[in-house]
Amino acid sequence: MKFKTNEQLMLYRWHVRFGTNKKALANMIGISNTTVNNVMSGKGFNFETKYKIDEFLKDNEDMVEFLK
Repeated sequence: MKFKTNEQLMLYRWHVRFGTNKKALANMIGISNTTVNNVMSGKGFNFETKYKIDEFLKDNEDMVEFLK
């Protein structure tokens, strides 16, 4: 699978490695389930979504290190 953005890669890794379903992931980030699906499938997303994902990853920096 080819990833277009870092956000797409990190959400995919979070989903697969931690077994978190997409709906729970969306709730943790504060975005809709549809938006998570769009990001993970490589569709475009807006600045607000990027900001929320970046903040979520920043808040969970220790988990992100494990995902790399």
